[in-house]
Amino acid sequence: MKAKILNALLLVTSLFGYLEWGGNNHLFLFQAEGEIFSKLISDPKSVIHPFILLPIIGQALLLITLLQKTPH
Repeated sequence: MKAKILNALLLVTSLFGYLEWGGNNHLFLFQAEGEIFSKLISDPKSVIHPFILLPIIGQALLLITLLQKTPH
């Protein structure tokens, strides 16, 4: 049970990262992921990049561990 709680906390806290880059651009990671999922539906080619897909796959694996009876 402790591993599930830690995985859930890790997943939730990973969404609150704050990004800021040149040109007065900034957003939180949950906003970025929302944009990625909306673009995935409208234009899938625009989100196929390793720097986009690998973190999302990592979060999906954390989500899968939450659904398992005993996380590994």
